[in-house]
Amino acid sequence: MQVEVRTIRLYQDLCSTKCLSDWAYYNFTCLQVINTPVIWFDAELHCQNLVPRSHLVSIHSEENNNFVLNLLQMANITFDEVWLGSSNFFGTDIEMWTDGSKWDYYNWIEGKPVADLNCNTMKLQEDPGFWSDNNCDTNQYPFICMYPIEYD
Repeated sequence: MQVEVRTIRLYQDLCSTKCLSDWAYYNFTCLQVINTPVIWFDAELHCQNLVPRSHLVSIHSEENNNFVLNLLQMANITFDEVWLGSSNFFGTDIEMWTDGSKWDYYNWIEGKPVADLNCNTMKLQEDPGFWSDNNCDTNQYPFICMYPIEYD
């Protein structure tokens, strides 16, 4: 069994070398913190322009959420929140990720989301790691981009 664990770690280490410089590896994706506050739409466009198939970050598990939170905390963001790649543009009960992935995990702060067309954030200072929602086109926050690793 230990041989299999070592094999998986080696495989993950080899995959991690596929990330561009200054991007962090997590579960077959590469992530980069952008510590520049912009509105949500501009954040998503910035991600798309960085690398093909890049979008604002999507989160699919508690482990994934904790990894993103740790990455953001290491970046010394001074804002209380950062943009995530999700919103409820298509109805108050429908949350979607900008990368088109399945909505299979959430970590809302108590009382959120509200029944409005909003974009989602991760809290960093108060209630770190929990999610909130904010006005997409007036609030400005830093953000984190993510792209999937392509295999040769």
